[in-house]
Amino acid sequence: MKKIIILLTISTLLISFKIPSNSYFNIVGKWKTTNDKNIKSIEFNADGTASFRMTGMTYGGEQIVELGSNGSISFIIDSSEIPIKIDFIKRNFETGETSNFLIGIIERIEKNVIKIQLEHQVKRPSGFNDNEVIILER
Repeated sequence: MKKIIILLTISTLLISFKIPSNSYFNIVGKWKTTNDKNIKSIEFNADGTASFRMTGMTYGGEQIVELGSNGSISFIIDSSEIPIKIDFIKRNFETGETSNFLIGIIERIEKNVIKIQLEHQVKRPSGFNDNEVIILER
């Protein structure tokens, strides 16, 4: 009986020290897509900027030129909820205006594998759609 009580106590302590999967999520780095035909990779920089590599071009980062204006694309992650929320924000340097370029959700599959679901400024996805989800590996 004593052994069972000790075993239960140890088990309870181990469970209480488990770190939630979204408690710390370091997304910085270059993530290559494994299933998307348009986006080849997304690079998340430590300074909060992001860039997308698509077939034949790179879009975003610290400096973009769009319709004659200079700007940047940054990202914000909110890991306080599940699924983790991500916003890509486009900033125009000349006017100072910002707008949500893409909004989405992320789920960590493994340490260096995530899935991301993005929408263009409409409504944040509430879940993952297998036909639209992007799988990224670092």
